Amino acid sequence: MNHVGHLKHPTIEGGLNDLKWIFAIPFILLGAFLFSLTIDGLGNVGNIIMKSIGFGCIFFAGLIVRIKKEKRRPS
Repeated sequence: MNHVGHLKHPTIEGGLNDLKWIFAIPFILLGAFLFSLTIDGLGNVGNIIMKSIGFGCIFFAGLIVRIKKEKRRPS
């Protein structure tokens, strides 16, 4: 046993963590794209709506990554 034998490998315990990131990354990219994009044809209100949708996508991605699954207690 090595000196770090008591620590678990992160990929063994956090299998669903990787899956969360797979779902969150497209929302992050879409949100960043919408937040930074400016289209003159939409006007000020359209750009504000587009920026708020982009911010919402980034916020939703943060919620996906942050949610922790509850562990069941043995009965």
